[in-house]
Amino acid sequence: MTAERIDMTEELDSPLEKFDIFKDSSKPVRLSLHLIVKRNLPPEAEKWSQEEIVNALNEITHLRLDRENIYEIDSLELLGDKVKNVYLQQNSIQKIQNLECLKYIKFLSLAGNCIEVVENLLGLNHLRVLDLSDNQIQILHIEELPNSLIILNLENNPCTEKTGYSQYREKVIQHLPELLQLDGEDVRRPEDDEDEETIESDDEKPASFISLQSDDSDDIPSLTSAMLMRSQDRLESCQRRHKRHTAELEEFRLKHKIIIKK
Repeated sequence: MTAERIDMTEELDSPLEKFDIFKDSSKPVRLSLHLIVKRNLPPEAEKWSQEEIVNALNEITHLRLDRENIYEIDSLELLGDKVKNVYLQQNSIQKIQNLECLKYIKFLSLAGNCIEVVENLLGLNHLRVLDLSDNQIQILHIEELPNSLIILNLENNPCTEKTGYSQYREKVIQHLPELLQLDGEDVRRPEDDEDEETIESDDEKPASFISLQSDDSDDIPSLTSAMLMRSQDRLESCQRRHKRHTAELEEFRLKHKIIIKK
């Protein structure tokens, strides 16, 4: 029996209805199946059967829906578990919603939208990278962020531009134990400072200890030298840690084929 063909211009009593590929994209639109098909399947998909379209949707790994003037997220139910990267940046989205069906996504970009509240993300337990930069988030509800995140970008939101940025940063880092990068800057935790400290013998007193031991001005050159050496050691330690974090991020991006666009 010949598979039923879908006429993309007809209205159908099915989840695949209203595939109008010539719809005016200048007006804000609700995310729909026709837009998903238009952006993520080849042009000949308009002649495919319903079964062929559903099978193709289940094979999508990178869902690209950026710059489509979308104002509401919807119609993602027919996508399969293979979706790992979702690109919804530079739209007109006002609310984070209807993403729970994409439970295995690892990368989500919602940058450049009109989002005011962080919500409906806790079901995304595999999410590693979240870009919410350039939105309108006034107050950040940290408890709405998945603990799985390693990269989070909230730059150019009111919640990061107000006074108390250091407190905001500290709270986010405390809440997200795996976070490696926040707002484009590497995360530094108290334990990182502890790693830099070395067990020093009596013959290798820290500069602060030396200053308490001697009042002789002749010791000033040696004291200065000790301080400079310790400062240099700390600098080199910071550089090593930065390189290690950068390598970890790069390894993760390559492994999961993540491309972060600014």
